[in-house]
Amino acid sequence: MTGSAAPELRLDLLLGQVIPDTRVLDGSRQYPKPTALSEVFDKATHVRGLLSGLDHRGVEWLRHVASKPTLEACSIVLGLYPGCPTWDDVLLDALDIQQQSAGRVSFRVRARRDGLNRPGNLLWVNRGDEPGVLVTGNLGNGLITSRWDATDANLVLPLTDVAEQALVNWFDLLHGNSRPLTPDAATAPRLRLPDGSEEGARLWRDYLAKLAAAEAEQPAPVVDSETGAVDHPTDPPPSKQVVTVAGIVRRIFPRPDPVLLSLQAALAKGSLVSLDRVDRIPPLDMPIRPEMLGEIGTRRVGGASRRVAYRVSLFDEKTQKQLNNRHGDASTRLSAFSLMLRDGQRWMPEKAFPLFEQELAASHEKATKALLAAIGGKAAADVVTALSDKVARDLRELAKQAGLTTAPPDSLLDEVLAGLRKRLEAHLGKEAAPGIARMEARLDAREDAHHSPWGTVQTFLVSAARLPREVMSDPFRMRGLTTEADALLRAFDIFGDALVKRHLDGGRVENQARQELEIIEEILSKETATPWHRAQALHRLITGQGPDAVRAAMTEERTPAVALTPGNPPQ
Repeated sequence: MTGSAAPELRLDLLLGQVIPDTRVLDGSRQYPKPTALSEVFDKATHVRGLLSGLDHRGVEWLRHVASKPTLEACSIVLGLYPGCPTWDDVLLDALDIQQQSAGRVSFRVRARRDGLNRPGNLLWVNRGDEPGVLVTGNLGNGLITSRWDATDANLVLPLTDVAEQALVNWFDLLHGNSRPLTPDAATAPRLRLPDGSEEGARLWRDYLAKLAAAEAEQPAPVVDSETGAVDHPTDPPPSKQVVTVAGIVRRIFPRPDPVLLSLQAALAKGSLVSLDRVDRIPPLDMPIRPEMLGEIGTRRVGGASRRVAYRVSLFDEKTQKQLNNRHGDASTRLSAFSLMLRDGQRWMPEKAFPLFEQELAASHEKATKALLAAIGGKAAADVVTALSDKVARDLRELAKQAGLTTAPPDSLLDEVLAGLRKRLEAHLGKEAAPGIARMEARLDAREDAHHSPWGTVQTFLVSAARLPREVMSDPFRMRGLTTEADALLRAFDIFGDALVKRHLDGGRVENQARQELEIIEEILSKETATPWHRAQALHRLITGQGPDAVRAAMTEERTPAVALTPGNPPQ
């Protein structure tokens, strides 16, 4: 573009973005200066990550980030590689930022040891009550660049609490395998020598040896082989670092409530589900507007009203009710194969969808057989023709009850017969089976004066605890369903339910299941407990803690998500 400067392009941090945008590449838009990430860091409260290719521009941008009053903690590992622009002067500037930050900012260094590839770039930014943001891609230096290239590819993605936990172990291990930025570690060589230079190689080897000597003095980080969690005997990883403020021990980097996190992880493995009512096949019987029989549909007198409705069917009332129960049967099966998340919202785990589809197929087959039996296996047109005299008599009787002295016109009979035929054909078709609508389920963890997730968490955990215990204790719970009880239990074991495991391992758990159903009612009837207390108790019950521990959760004092009591060290 020529002439005036291109307008700025702002990032939508609630949606995924690719940087550079095509409009930036073609010159019709530009990112804010000095970096496209300005908006990401405007409200940053906590920052962790790996940053490579840092130069004097990038370190001055980090100085600006460190000066923001919203920033509570920042821990960044600087990735170094042969020939990188992160010279000693840049590292000394970073060291100055660290020393001036009153403990809020810490830098560490990690030099690339093997291969020709450069270190990656990943920044993890928490922004208070707003969703966290992940920035990763090929460009380092905080995406400060004077020219974009079509081969650049950087992602800016919103993060859920569950997705953030996947970053915790990664960064903790990176932190444990890096060295604190000190005056000695800041002596990175200024390598701008030709490729293959022996002097450059020697300088780089000397610097690596200096870092290795510092590493040799420290024990290695320890990784849990089951969970992947990282710990360190002398240098706690960022996720476990704490600070004492006014006598209260707090995590430097906050973590969500473990129960809330486990529920969010479970929701990610399923969907909100409902029967698709838009494409619902209409009932076999057909409504008739009262006006077609000379009636007024609705009469009003003051605050009172009377509504008249007429329907015509090919079948008698009992048969009609059985045949029209297709959608009701599907709704019943949906309730049996889903958990309540909120009022009117049902959730189904991914593993249960094949089972539910089998149930819908069985329901459809049952309804189709009943319909074919009612019509004697004839075609819809033949059935309607054979029953046209019955329909005509029914219409005359309705007209008589409406006060008409003349028979309904033939046009009304033709319209009704055509409508009944169309409905019957639809019920005989394959598309008569109800469709399933699926939607992503997400739970906002934000808590303030007007919003809390804990009522929803309680509702979901009640449903998740009851379903398997009802199946294991009540032989009639699966009546009318084609799915085996154990298959349903496996599909709905989303929290690692201890009682379900015992049952599937061959244990007798009927009595304990009944007792735990009573404990669930006890939890719900505890008037002094908040939804948070009930959720904690329900989660303990599901995960196999004893009755005493479950009841104790009902009276425990709640501390803020980022706080730790002196007797409750970080896990």
